[in-house]
Amino acid sequence: MTESAENHTTDDAREKIRGRIPKSAWGYVRGQYEQAGRTYEDIGNEFNSTPSAVFYVVKQARDRGVEPSLEKPSDEVMQAARGTSEPRPSRVRPELANDQPSVVEQMAQQANAMLTNETCKRLFDATSDTIVSYVGFEAEPNESGKKLVKEALHAVRRALASLELKIETMPMVAPTMATPHQPEREPAE
Repeated sequence: MTESAENHTTDDAREKIRGRIPKSAWGYVRGQYEQAGRTYEDIGNEFNSTPSAVFYVVKQARDRGVEPSLEKPSDEVMQAARGTSEPRPSRVRPELANDQPSVVEQMAQQANAMLTNETCKRLFDATSDTIVSYVGFEAEPNESGKKLVKEALHAVRRALASLELKIETMPMVAPTMATPHQPEREPAE
């Protein structure tokens, strides 16, 4: 496998599996953004996370009074904070187990289906990045922030154009015509 193919495969795997930023690193993330002047995207790349996740962490760290720090916690501390516990057992009540899924479960299924559709995922990601970029730019207007917002908006336009093209080229199913109902006639005398 060539180096570029190997990097491409790694990038694809990285894109599909997003990392969580442990709470033990929130001070470091806040410090990198506020004191070191790094972008949400740059910090997100370090943690294999999205810019919106970094924005959330910085906001939560501020709200909760987590002091900014330029010292990164050790990998062991962050790994321990992430935890490797087994998934929790389902809390479905036995009497509901055989019933239809709840409205919340149906919505979750629809959201999961939406994000497995490549077109929907592309539009969702582009829109999310635009919102995060804009919020960051609005909080701290500068040229690099402005550039990020413009790039994010361009990605949304491309995603919308792709969606429009897909809709226009999608084969249409002809509706079936039902035979009109004929009123019964009275027999002639």
